[in-house]
Amino acid sequence: MMWDFQIFSKRMRSWLESGVRFSYATFVDDVTSMNYVFDGIYDRYDLSDPWVLLLEEDHYLAPDALHVLDIIIQNRKTYCEKCEIISLGFYLKTFTSYGANIAKLGAHPWYSSKHNMGMAFRRQTWMKVKNCSELFCKYDDYNWDWSLLQVVVKCLPERFRVIFTKSPRVIHIGDCGVHTHRCNAHNAYASARDIMTRHADLLFPSRLTVTDVSRRSPKPSKENGGWGDVRDHALCRANTYPLNAAAHAIPELSDLLRSTVHIGPSLARKEGL
Repeated sequence: MMWDFQIFSKRMRSWLESGVRFSYATFVDDVTSMNYVFDGIYDRYDLSDPWVLLLEEDHYLAPDALHVLDIIIQNRKTYCEKCEIISLGFYLKTFTSYGANIAKLGAHPWYSSKHNMGMAFRRQTWMKVKNCSELFCKYDDYNWDWSLLQVVVKCLPERFRVIFTKSPRVIHIGDCGVHTHRCNAHNAYASARDIMTRHADLLFPSRLTVTDVSRRSPKPSKENGGWGDVRDHALCRANTYPLNAAAHAIPELSDLLRSTVHIGPSLARKEGL
């Protein structure tokens, strides 16, 4: 696990030595790496509580993504003081109103399938999630965002609220994958570029306005399965404190790593075992 931390350190060192200063955001490409950032990178480079932006390999960023993020951070208390999460991504069925909404924001309860792209938050928010790691690690769903929703609904004293861009500055271009096979991997990328080209004159707005406020949220879905192996649970728990060797002394972990596949009870029921 130290290998990942060293990779992060090398990246951060190269950025710092090149003169880059992240006054408001650092970048992470995997939710499981968050603990390395908050437990290690923060302190090693004496970062003054920056916002951390979560990006994945199939996310396309608009040219003004960081500009918009900066405006939201600077004005968050005015837009939505209780919003601990910022989401630069939003799933649109159509982009016909992209230009009309390019300077508009929404403030809703955080919901995984709506606000899981381009998420930004600070360490104090992540610590609330980390304190619920037992639920997060054992919830039988292979999707990290649906597991996080269970934490938000069942473990936190108050549900997270999110500020999101009505016209997304992070667009998902990973159409091909587990759920979709009849696709062209380049189409979504070309479409995203076309959207930015057509709205180039409207990007980099000088001010943003909250036009959509709601307190209603859909009910959480049932677990999707795929996370029933107790070895995954143990590794997840160990990763909660990745730089603390004592935290890795989980009794069942060493035996499980040398064993055959263990299927949790929920998956066993689904498979009729």
